[in-house]
Formats: sequence, C-alpha cells, structure tokens
Amino acid sequence: MNNGKTISLKSVLWRVLRNPIVKDITYEEAAEITLEYIKSLGAPLIFGQKTEIVEINEHKGAVPLDLVTIQGVRFLGEETCDYDCAVPMRYASNLYHTNPNEHNDTGIVDSKFKEFTYIIQNGIIQTSIEKGFVEISYKAIMTDDEGFPMLVDNEKVIRGLVYYIIFTYIEGLWSVG
Repeated sequence: MNNGKTISLKSVLWRVLRNPIVKDITYEEAAEITLEYIKSLGAPLIFGQKTEIVEINEHKGAVPLDLVTIQGVRFLGEETCDYDCAVPMRYASNLYHTNPNEHNDTGIVDSKFKEFTYIIQNGIIQTSIEKGFVEISYKAIMTDDEGFPMLVDNEKVIRGLVYYIIFTYIEGLWSVG
C-alpha cells in the first residue's frame, strides 16, 4: 500500500554500499540494476506534475529530460508572455502542420482558422511554430536535490531492492570466477 511517503534511491544505495561484498559497485551499476528491479516488480517510481518553457527555433526544441508523459502544450508567443495570451496546441495526427504564421490586418497571428500543432520524436518537440516559446506540462519522475529518483517508501520493496542489487552484482562476479 502506498502511504504517500517517499524515499530517495540514494538512501537505498547507501544501504547497499554498507555491505563489504559490493564495496566496488558504482552508482551507475546500482542504478541500472534498480531500474531492472523496478520494471520487473512493477514497483512505482513517484511521479509529479511539472511545467517547463521550451524555446522553439526552426520549428524544433528540446523536451525536458525527465519527461514521462505529456499532459499538454501551449504556445506562449515569440517572446514569453503572461499566461493570458497562451494558445493551446494539439498533437499532430501526422507530420503535416498548418502554418499559423499568417497575420491579420493588425499584425497579430490570426489563429481563428489555424491550429497550433506539435509532435514529439527522439527528445525533440517539432511544432507548426517556426520560432517562439511553448510551455510543456508533463508528468516527470520525482527526484531529490541531487537528481536521484524517488521511490515509494515501502520497507518490503526497499529491502527486496537492496538484496536484489547485492545478488545481481555478486552473481556477475561469481560467473567470471
């Protein structure tokens, strides 16, 4: 049962590193084994809601590295504006986007019949907007101050993880003699 409490993966790794048999394991190796364990067990990482403003140049921008799933995207203009002028964007059903850069008589982008669209591929957001800023609202893996993922604070899961890391590391050493 999830009690809402969390623990940093760093705390779990400290418990592992206290064991003298695995004193030479690196954080990277332990983190890789942890990911394998979490996937196989189905133990949840803690996800949180985040927003980030991404600059778009030549229709492209880099998405946040901790992005898990996108909740929504909106166009903020060619210069960041207050949130009153933000225009929601729609995920493009294919790679063809409409051109929203047609202006009306006042010089303002006329979005009356235009849709602002985006797609995500290989860590890049591609938009129908050539240049400007978009705000991405997304679910992200929660991390501590040092960037370690947060886990559900469940002693059975944590103890199992500690022993799984130790077992996997020792199994590798045993197989090479």
